[in-house]
Amino acid sequence: MLIKLGITCVIKMLWLVKDPLYGSLRIRPFLQKGFRILSIEHKVFPDGEEYIRFLDEIREGDIYVIVLRGFPEQNNNILRGALIVDTLKDLGAEKVILVWPYIPYARQDKRFMPGEAISIITLTKVFISLGIDYLITVDVHNEKAFVQFENKVFNVTTEGLWAKYILKNFDPEKIALVAPDRGRESFVRRISQIIGARYFVFEKHRDLTTGRISGHRPINEGLIKDVINYVDYVIIIDDIIATGGTLANVASWFRKKGFGGEIIVCGTHGLFLGNAVDKLLMSGVDKIVTTDTVANPFICEELSVATLIVNKILSLVGEV
Repeated sequence: MLIKLGITCVIKMLWLVKDPLYGSLRIRPFLQKGFRILSIEHKVFPDGEEYIRFLDEIREGDIYVIVLRGFPEQNNNILRGALIVDTLKDLGAEKVILVWPYIPYARQDKRFMPGEAISIITLTKVFISLGIDYLITVDVHNEKAFVQFENKVFNVTTEGLWAKYILKNFDPEKIALVAPDRGRESFVRRISQIIGARYFVFEKHRDLTTGRISGHRPINEGLIKDVINYVDYVIIIDDIIATGGTLANVASWFRKKGFGGEIIVCGTHGLFLGNAVDKLLMSGVDKIVTTDTVANPFICEELSVATLIVNKILSLVGEV
């Protein structure tokens, strides 16, 4: 990348600092835009402590983009990320961008009970204090959590990516898009507007005696009952697939109402904790699809978020 300084031009290199344990995110889009890969030596000692060493010279004026794994082993990832950021800064790197496609602790985004730590805020403060210039994540659970970090933290959203995938593989007239809860309504609505398909929203229902979630039901049950009689596909879209409980509840509702078409579950971040996959399949789900933010068996290559991330990086450093 060329940056003009008076009558001269200074060549600044873009370096990709890839977490040695992060293998799911595609690297090719970075290389196509001229990123060089910084060589890292990484090992874990017998006691579990980690070692990081850069094998290439750190050049003061270059731009270093760290791509960090978020799951599994979140706490280890955080420490390794801190070692990478702090070492880069200590060796003279002026501009450091942290890319965390799936950022840990994002669901603890407010104080639900008195005295609680707001974990995602603490985590962000730590890395900003270490000297990162920007933090980029993807489809964070609650974008409003980062309001206090304006111009430092950026959330890349994937509505366009999902819209393109759905249009390529399905007839919009034959599908019903579903937000599994109110928190995902605006995201699913934007996809529906892009592709011209119907969308519906579910909400949690709790047992009045125990207070526990007893299931999920559509906000407008009468309308959705009519629609499922003439669509072939129900596509449920969420940000995180963790235990699979919410998505399984929604899928079960459709099966109990007699829907005989295909149910596809889509998630940006596929964690699949415990028996999540079995739970989804037993509830009536036919297909599971995710992006490549987290390593899992259901990644769809055409849903890679890498190009979206690269474009955001280039916009921040003045390339586009």
